[in-house]
Amino acid sequence: MQATDSELLQRFTQSQSQDAFAALVQRHMSLVYSAALRQVRSAELAEEVAQAVFIALARQASDLRQDTLLAAWLYEVTRRKSVDVVRGESRRQARERRILEEGHLIATESTWSEISPLLDEAMDALEESDRTALVLRYFENLSLKEVGQALAISDDAAQKRVSRAVDTLRAGLVSRGLSIASASLIGLLSGSAVQSAPALLIGKVAILATTSTSTSSFASTTLTYTFAMKTLTKTLIALAFVGVVAVTTVTLTTSKQNASSPTMAFPTQPESRYTASERAQANRILSDATLLRTGFMIYASAHSNRAPTQLDQIAEFYGGAESPVLQQFARFEILPATAGDQGKLLPDRILFRERTPRLGNSGAIHRMYAFGDGRVMDVEQPVAGFDLWEKDQTSGKR
Repeated sequence: MQATDSELLQRFTQSQSQDAFAALVQRHMSLVYSAALRQVRSAELAEEVAQAVFIALARQASDLRQDTLLAAWLYEVTRRKSVDVVRGESRRQARERRILEEGHLIATESTWSEISPLLDEAMDALEESDRTALVLRYFENLSLKEVGQALAISDDAAQKRVSRAVDTLRAGLVSRGLSIASASLIGLLSGSAVQSAPALLIGKVAILATTSTSTSSFASTTLTYTFAMKTLTKTLIALAFVGVVAVTTVTLTTSKQNASSPTMAFPTQPESRYTASERAQANRILSDATLLRTGFMIYASAHSNRAPTQLDQIAEFYGGAESPVLQQFARFEILPATAGDQGKLLPDRILFRERTPRLGNSGAIHRMYAFGDGRVMDVEQPVAGFDLWEKDQTSGKR
């Protein structure tokens, strides 16, 4: 059974589950992106608004009431963020409107192109209960029964509320100089109000929003410069130097291991054979590996779950091929795909490893590994050696 929004938010607020937050982004990104796109009239700006909205969700998730309808909350935040962006991009928006007005579109597209810039303004003028009903019915594509369940009203009451909201919305559009019948408005809302958000954007935002909550200092600075698509690159570079990644503090456990039981970088245990300097070095390498793994996840989200085969393919996420961030990844080597995984980001697949194992003062040899399911492991060399352990991992012999 699919987890509800409330359950996913609870998992995120209690354990900072990136998977739970990514599921929320996947579920609601198209709603947010489409609402932003209608208002800012620019795909690039719409992506920036979407980033800001989900960063706001990540930061405010713990403050939301349990009975909050997340779709309606996201819609309202999108409206506010879009207004902020539009004010800063007024000249650019004016040019885009002139281009649209000069275009020669077919009748159906022309109708929607006329309504689209005014839709969210008219939606904002509705009573909250009417606006929520429309968001659930036509933006989230819920049935009348599901709308009723979400609003804690009967099916009949839900139908009446949606009908009333459509009529009120139509009146608002008419007052803004448009002419459209209620039936036509319903058709346009159902068919055009929500467009599929770019797949790459979903991956980027899920990672950016969750990592932005890792420390209060980073969270406070993220919104300062989030209104640019290059924010991702800036963020990744910043994270690399300050060590703020999906896991910010790790205590490494080391002990004698056999071929089938390597040491994981987390969860943690109190005892360790690492010296303080060795632990600090291992944590830095872990941060680098986690940051590189983030690039793998973003790339896979836009390439049918296939992992990159060389660093050049993900250089854009870190500031380009000459970026010092990319250069510090030289300590890792990408492992080639096997016939079994066919290049896909499978859970048991080893994506990359530390190029040269580390020898500690205790005599133990360690090597960092990253897997397709997001794990990053600091492995103490098993008795049978790393090669046999790697084969066991990729063949599912855990």
